[in-house]
Amino acid sequence: MKEENFIILSGTGHYELADKTIQWINNSAGSDFKFSHINFDSYPDGEDDFRIPKPEKIKDKNVIIFQSCNTLKLKEEFLTLVFACKKQYQAKKVIAVMPFMMYRRQERQEKFLEINRNLQFVTEMKAVGVDEILLCDIHSETALTYFKEAGITVHNTSGAKIFAELLEPVLDKEENVVIYSPDKGSIVRAINLAKLLHLPVLFNLKERSAEGTVEQKELEESVLQSLREEFDYPVRPAENLDGQVVIMVEDEIATGSTAKMTAKKLKERGAKKLIFCATHPVCTSGWKRTFVEDSPFDKIILGNTVDRGYKKSTGGKVTNASMHPVLAIKLLSVIRECEKE
Repeated sequence: MKEENFIILSGTGHYELADKTIQWINNSAGSDFKFSHINFDSYPDGEDDFRIPKPEKIKDKNVIIFQSCNTLKLKEEFLTLVFACKKQYQAKKVIAVMPFMMYRRQERQEKFLEINRNLQFVTEMKAVGVDEILLCDIHSETALTYFKEAGITVHNTSGAKIFAELLEPVLDKEENVVIYSPDKGSIVRAINLAKLLHLPVLFNLKERSAEGTVEQKELEESVLQSLREEFDYPVRPAENLDGQVVIMVEDEIATGSTAKMTAKKLKERGAKKLIFCATHPVCTSGWKRTFVEDSPFDKIILGNTVDRGYKKSTGGKVTNASMHPVLAIKLLSVIRECEKE
């Protein structure tokens, strides 16, 4: 592998995850990729002033930029880095590794009054020079369509393998275990995990009222049959759960209020034990009070696509699931494809 053909940079979104990803590639492929330094600073008025030393080395190289974007500041930092590498310093290709993408829920065309910031962000990425992007458990397939329509090659990795590895020893002595998908948006994630653990999938449709409360809708057999045919996997309604160990799969946790309400309903249906898995620990204000303290879940496993840091730590009540192996596997394949070009 010709490391000299690649420049690897990381924004300040989650350097630890980026570093683990590159170290995994080096250990697996016997490569010696290293991060190029960025001098991060700011002007007296607070405006960002970061610079890439020796920018002339970027010309005609493949540039890989890591950034988890969960704030406007990190988004602006990312777009500036891409613009500098592609438009100013003439990189051959810019590959973005974005474990977490903001505006993940602002993509619904039917919500005409809500500005489609998901599409806006994709458009901005294309404008500054993103050629290829690697995501992790994206909230909606719609976002993937936007990337394809913009001419950006997109890869969406799944965290299922990481969750499965953490769950296997926990479930070793358990019987009657099922994977639960609380809505159609989560069914793909649930099936990905179920296939690895060889477990059935239970499914509900949920409906959010104008007041923000979530109600579960009665399932028609035609809906279930459609899902079985679409995903070629057994899916059944979440009805009688007596004595069941239920693993609930979501893409993210924000306040955790919806997940907590859903968990209580599952307990009412007879669930013996509840386990919660989510890839993106958004963890908005009050999440520990709402979701972790007096939790209905017996075990909580959260990914690390957003850096929680010490302030959002829980004293061991949450099991951390690092997504760097699945990111690294996909990125390594992207690197190898680049070398063929």
